[in-house]
Amino acid sequence: MDCSPRQGLQLASRGKPHGVLDVALIAQVTLRDKEVRTVEARERAEREDRRREEAARAAERAAEAKREAKRAAAIRAKEWPKDVESAVIQRKVAVGMTPEQVRFAWGAPTHINETTWATHTREQWVYSLSHYVYFANGRVVAIQTSR
Repeated sequence: MDCSPRQGLQLASRGKPHGVLDVALIAQVTLRDKEVRTVEARERAEREDRRREEAARAAERAAEAKREAKRAAAIRAKEWPKDVESAVIQRKVAVGMTPEQVRFAWGAPTHINETTWATHTREQWVYSLSHYVYFANGRVVAIQTSR
């Protein structure tokens, strides 16, 4: 028979003299009530944790969008050609870009290798083990991506 804890207590006390309660039943009802409250509290805490995590992710997305808007505005203020401006905003590097444009697109390189010949100097900007940008006379002449 399915019944509430209170009904169970009343049913169990039938057949006993008036005012006499089954202590074991009271202990069971108390224990069950504590288990339910513990489960409910845990579920409530888990919901709150998920809500906090989602709020933190939403705040980070908003902050990132704000940073990107500020970055795009700074790039547009440079008054570069539209194709260069568009590439830099999309974080792409293209042949013909200046070092400043490459820095806006990809940031600072991890290190720069410089090669000097009798007639000219070339630079290799290293971004990772698989991304390199090559400069000659202040312009990108090659982009290397390893696969």
